[in-house]
Amino acid sequence: MNRTIASSLIQTFNHNFGLLPVKCDVQVMAGPGTNNTGFVFPGVGSSHDDNDQDNNGNQRGGVICFYTENQVQLIAASGAGGYIIHTGEKEWTDDHQQKSTQAKVRVRLWHQDDIPAASSDSNWFHMSSGDPSLRYKAWTHNLAMEPDFVSVQIRCQSNGTSLKNWVGEGQGSSMSRLPSNPSGRSPTPSNWGGLIFGFDNVEVRVWAPNTEGTIMSIYDGWGNYDGPSSFGSECTLGDVRILVWNLLTSEMCIELHDQNISTSEKTTNEFAVCNTVDIDTDLFVVQVQAIDGVNAGFHFYGFGAAMIDFSSDFGGIVYAYNASRVRTWHPKTQYLIYIDQLWGNGTSPVQKSQMVKVRIKLWKVTSAAQSTTNTAQTTTETTMVTTTTTIASTSAVETTTNTSHRTTTTTATRNITHTTTPRKNIYLVPCVKTSCNAKGTLNTTEFSQMLSEISVSSANTSKSLRSLTCAPDKRKSSQAIGIVSIVFLTVLLVLILSSDFARFVSNRMRAMKSH
Repeated sequence: MNRTIASSLIQTFNHNFGLLPVKCDVQVMAGPGTNNTGFVFPGVGSSHDDNDQDNNGNQRGGVICFYTENQVQLIAASGAGGYIIHTGEKEWTDDHQQKSTQAKVRVRLWHQDDIPAASSDSNWFHMSSGDPSLRYKAWTHNLAMEPDFVSVQIRCQSNGTSLKNWVGEGQGSSMSRLPSNPSGRSPTPSNWGGLIFGFDNVEVRVWAPNTEGTIMSIYDGWGNYDGPSSFGSECTLGDVRILVWNLLTSEMCIELHDQNISTSEKTTNEFAVCNTVDIDTDLFVVQVQAIDGVNAGFHFYGFGAAMIDFSSDFGGIVYAYNASRVRTWHPKTQYLIYIDQLWGNGTSPVQKSQMVKVRIKLWKVTSAAQSTTNTAQTTTETTMVTTTTTIASTSAVETTTNTSHRTTTTTATRNITHTTTPRKNIYLVPCVKTSCNAKGTLNTTEFSQMLSEISVSSANTSKSLRSLTCAPDKRKSSQAIGIVSIVFLTVLLVLILSSDFARFVSNRMRAMKSH
């Protein structure tokens, strides 16, 4: 085990909704580095690797969000291989690579009144990594269409863990995982877990790990959790709830970048976003669609940081966005969607995709003061809490507290400063439907319209018009050639006519003599 990290890597804030949020949205703002032009990375759902192999080069990144009816907790990666931002380094696509131990972090919690009621709700059901019958769930949502948005929540019900009754969220791929006794790996076991989910126009599929993993994990190399002294902060049993929306707003704001990307591409993809993104209020998601395998057609959400164990396969899509662009990173030689046999019940569908289709979704948000025409569900109470957190290196020791701002500084490798700001009457509202292709190019409809506007008929070209007009030529040589030609033609015509006339007269005279 590596050294224990101080408690400043776990922060708990009060949001005081009094009921469970429907969505936790972590935003990690890149500091110094290649993505410092306003790019924001989302959080990750669970730990998929621990710190046992940090000294051998293993690395992991991200911020995990857990919450209850009144509190939210942020947990950052710790240890020698832990980073707040990590885009995969040499194992992932090359451009704009960044790994940072310092970043601004904000968590936004969505109250049920922020958005319309879910179109379909699975209600709570059991899942467990310890019971094969509870490791996989295929739930039919009955929308008869692909959901606009899906939220999968897991509430820990294991006794003897500090995670009991805390709620986390699923994610779209296994980034790294190992069996308890992998060949050549010491010490063992590896600590990893979480839920993976995907969806199509019929059902939502949810995978839990087998007994090698847990359904929630921040154990060993995350926050201050570094072994048994942390009360075993993993969870093997929980209740899961699936919420789906056919339209998250009254008019879906979807950016159809639908471009195939594959592990054969070694450069980072960058897309132009059609609508301007307000990172303070808008909700932004990158999802990928499997185009092969038993989960072909299913969509899986991307996430905000890479976790790499060099003795394991791994996969997924990491993304970040700013007001006008989105960047995606993916493994060069591994997988873009990765769900292996250690997930599910042994017979559930696995997925190892090296080519996927990328889709970007954006939901615009405004407040009552900004809009008098919003059609979303309203409330007169505070409905979203935004918490800003700064994580930075420090060696000082100081603690101060007041009602609006709390600073906690300890003898740790990182320090967290945060400010909690309530936002009143926040609503999701309609935005303009758009459809644009990857890397900022125009879509077919827009291009065809522009082409028709600048096109000219061939009959109206200057070349065509010149062909219909006799142009004068004032050069003397041209005039001389013209005169000689006229004289020649005139003489030739006279000779021809004279010959014919003489022959006519001769024939006429012979005819008269014969009579």
